[in-house]
Amino acid sequence: MTRTATILWCILIGALTGVYAIIWANLPTVQNYMWIAFIALPLYFCCGADPKLFLQHAVCAVCGVLWGVLTLALLEMGLFANPNVGLFVILLVVVGVCCIVHMVVFPPTVLGGVLSNAPMVFGGYAGIFSQGRTQALGVIATLIGGLALGVLIHMGGLMLRKAAASQPETGEPQLEAD
Repeated sequence: MTRTATILWCILIGALTGVYAIIWANLPTVQNYMWIAFIALPLYFCCGADPKLFLQHAVCAVCGVLWGVLTLALLEMGLFANPNVGLFVILLVVVGVCCIVHMVVFPPTVLGGVLSNAPMVFGGYAGIFSQGRTQALGVIATLIGGLALGVLIHMGGLMLRKAAASQPETGEPQLEAD
């Protein structure tokens, strides 16, 4: 991508993020969760930025929220006299089982890999811890909103790259490909 196209893409990223923020700020049930989208957004790009994997990312984010809800529910039960011991044991069991499920039971070769995105699972897990288990639907909506923002940013970059490639050579330096 040329330097000019990259600069235009950066401006597009800012514009799309601004529109997203305005939309989220005006949704009364999830306005305080806007930042959670910025858990899903970088994970989308770090996991390959492939719009075809949107469903996998979304399913895994939802799974992460559900694992987090389970963890918080177990912690709230006060199963251990010492809260630090309870936190350790519950996290050992839940996170261990979560990793086994998403990395061993459902590797990328099973079910088309739809349950195998462990980073996105942990993104969902992190999001629910900030809001509490009763806010699962808002957290899920915001994570999916962040993924949608990632897809729009990615597609905008592809369109700019294509437009720049169709222009005659200007001698402008090319930036490294994604």
